[in-house]
Amino acid sequence: MKYSKWERLKRQEQKEGNKIMLEPNKDLEQIFENAVQVASLNKHEYVTLEHFLYSMLNNNSFVELLTT
Repeated sequence: MKYSKWERLKRQEQKEGNKIMLEPNKDLEQIFENAVQVASLNKHEYVTLEHFLYSMLNNNSFVELLTT
């Protein structure tokens, strides 16, 4: 049976009894920076979940993770 990257990671972490957490990396940093930039360009007072979702969906690595 073929599993996605996320499913393989999840299964491995469950076997080891670990919690799955995001590790800081360049993609995550780029998503955060883009979310702040989108909010700022639209003159929004706060950065919201919608800004983060928009940024995630415009990040190639995140989209690849969703589609595998």
